[in-house]
Amino acid sequence: MLYYPITNTEYRRSLINILIFKLKYEKQNTLCFYDSTISQHSFSHLLIDRYTLKEKVVLFAGDPDHPAFKSKNPNLITIYLNRDFKILFLLLNIKLLITFSSGFPKVFKRNNMHLVHLFHSLVSINFTYDTGSFDAYDTFFAVGPHHIEELNTMSRIRNWKDKTFLKVGYPKLQKIVRISNKDFDKKEKKTIIFAPSWGEQNALRLHGLEIAHRILRMNYELIIRPHPLSFKYDKNIINQLLSIVEQHSDCYMDNPDNNSFSSLLKADLMISDYSGVAYEYAFGLLRPVLFLDTPPKINNNSEIEKQKAPMENTSRDKIGKICNITELESSIHSILSNPQRAREIEVIREKYLFNPRNSIDIAIDEINKLKALKMPY
Repeated sequence: MLYYPITNTEYRRSLINILIFKLKYEKQNTLCFYDSTISQHSFSHLLIDRYTLKEKVVLFAGDPDHPAFKSKNPNLITIYLNRDFKILFLLLNIKLLITFSSGFPKVFKRNNMHLVHLFHSLVSINFTYDTGSFDAYDTFFAVGPHHIEELNTMSRIRNWKDKTFLKVGYPKLQKIVRISNKDFDKKEKKTIIFAPSWGEQNALRLHGLEIAHRILRMNYELIIRPHPLSFKYDKNIINQLLSIVEQHSDCYMDNPDNNSFSSLLKADLMISDYSGVAYEYAFGLLRPVLFLDTPPKINNNSEIEKQKAPMENTSRDKIGKICNITELESSIHSILSNPQRAREIEVIREKYLFNPRNSIDIAIDEINKLKALKMPY
């Protein structure tokens, strides 16, 4: 089973890298992380950068273009393991693996591996993710009370045993909160960022071109920030939007894989649908979100797990406003004219999130506890 695609170049390359890891690093009890996609680097590096100040860390990267391959940090060892061949993890004797990647196949996890999952989105897990996406993990770093409740429900329904749910928070938000406290140049012209999710009925596909034209006619600066997967699955609309960018000096296309928060910091308002970045923006910067009334993003086919409404449904009107495309202009004017919006969002943030100001520190502490238990030197 481990050698059937031996004719595949990426498989052979990944297999060779795994064998190198076994020879050079496996017996060193090195702390290991796994990013299946480039976009997860914006999460994992927040922890990896802390650890590599004092010790070596191995990062398994599922994409050959992962930015960690360009790192000059002598304590970071980046190993390419193509995300299509996670089966190769069965060859490794790793005691502790930290990942922001969901959907790790349970059949590709050795019994002696303790798999820790940190969420790469603030949204609920009972609608957005495929059924069974979290069966393989042993410890979860929950973002907020909604995750604890949803994980407990899944545990009962899926008969999970010996899993731990910790109240950690969202490390990426700590960085956004701290950056937001710094001074940044503000233009006289208001800036709107359009940051939709991906999927069959995302707002980019449904209304992307119309939104761009209408906002530019309102004389706002526009930043278009597609979901990373839209660059793969929505190429046609992306190309059409790039044509608009070329024709308008006040319109920009942002690549969310660049790990920069600059586009979020520039924006006075975000327009989104069911994207998790809407909550990063609102809770991190205390700025409002205009949610387009598009079909919800549902990947879970378990009706029992979906009995509880997701937080992205219950919190939307508390951190912004919901509107349909015909109400776009009036809704933008209305939401930008509310001077109390920041305080209102801050109150909601305390309800939905654990440790918004120090979640990186909490995550490091919890990983260190697991290291002491699972990786004795």
